[in-house]
Amino acid sequence: MPNEPFNRAGNSAMKRIGRPRKNPNRTPTKERILEAAAQAFSQAGYASVGLDEIARRVHLTRPSLLYHFGSKEELYRQVLLNRILALGQALAEISKQGGDAAERIDNLLNGFITFLDQHPEFAALLLRDMMDGRGPSRELLASTLVPLLDGVEENILAEDQTTLTEEVPIREALLQLASTALVYWASPTFRVTDHPSPLLVPQLNGLALPFRAGSAKTKYTQRKVSL
Repeated sequence: MPNEPFNRAGNSAMKRIGRPRKNPNRTPTKERILEAAAQAFSQAGYASVGLDEIARRVHLTRPSLLYHFGSKEELYRQVLLNRILALGQALAEISKQGGDAAERIDNLLNGFITFLDQHPEFAALLLRDMMDGRGPSRELLASTLVPLLDGVEENILAEDQTTLTEEVPIREALLQLASTALVYWASPTFRVTDHPSPLLVPQLNGLALPFRAGSAKTKYTQRKVSL
């Protein structure tokens, strides 16, 4: 083979010099790109962010970024998918706690709020995408969020339904609760602290009240919501 001597020489040189050591504490390039893209898209929206800007944030050239993600659309979809999968995993763990329907709602809502606390850019990403309508993610959201919502609803109704009032529109109430939390976390201008405002807590309580038989069930407190 004509290239074999060069390959042998290269391998021999690498043995003498040694391969560059990887820094175990350094975040892999692909993860850094995804994180930078999540921040950029959440701040300005899909249409307003270019690959050059994302590459600049992670100190890469545009060709280097495209080596990891073939297009802006692919990168954007992966950012959203990663966040949605992480949310699904978090809620799946919480659903194992069991309890009656009202307790499950408390646990799932607080888990959702905790997730938004840990990933504040997710709320802005989701709301911008829904309002903008120019992002390439409608099919992705339909194929991931709808099954996720189905799973949450099934979990609430899984066993004890005695604490639910009759004819409660479960899905509509869940969407109201989630939308309220999303708007709050996506609007840093209106947030005076890193925790839910006193106005948010009673609003969540009021929306969740129809899930409970009477008003004796656990309500959201400032401490509980801001896990």
